[in-house]
Amino acid sequence: MPRPVEHVFSVFASVIPDLRPVEELLPPTFWEKHRGAILSGAFLAALVFVVAFRWLRRTRPVTVTPPATVARTTLQELKTAPDNGFLAGVVLNALRQYLESLVPALQRRKLTVDEIIRQLERETSLPHELQNEIAILLRQCERWQFSKGRRDLPAKLANRALDLIARIEATRVAPAAVCARQP
Repeated sequence: MPRPVEHVFSVFASVIPDLRPVEELLPPTFWEKHRGAILSGAFLAALVFVVAFRWLRRTRPVTVTPPATVARTTLQELKTAPDNGFLAGVVLNALRQYLESLVPALQRRKLTVDEIIRQLERETSLPHELQNEIAILLRQCERWQFSKGRRDLPAKLANRALDLIARIEATRVAPAAVCARQP
């Protein structure tokens, strides 16, 4: 007599269909196929980004414009402008920056016009008459800048400042040319 358990299996064996053959395996995913290329490309892109970032942030050589050129350029633009308080302030600032480049003692702090004049008298090799003209122009610029009263005569501040800078440069170049000629 068949056992009851075997009978159950035999009944189910006739009902359960035969197993089908194994289906084809799924093809590999994109990541599985191209993992090496993706990682290499990501590394290369990061490397290019870092190199480009560093190249763009590099320090570039700074071109320093001589103070005489800066002052001349500023004053040339103002040559035809009418004399007023604003022009006097710009001329005064241009002269102050130019004189600071000539006299190292002027670079330490912001000096008043009188202090600049005293320092020029002490430390420069400029001729005395040129120092007087610089002093007169600086004081006149200061008066034009800060006074509210009527000014009778046009001062031509920018033209006079350009002339002074040219004369200062001539006195600075002349001794160097003489020293260069001597054996």
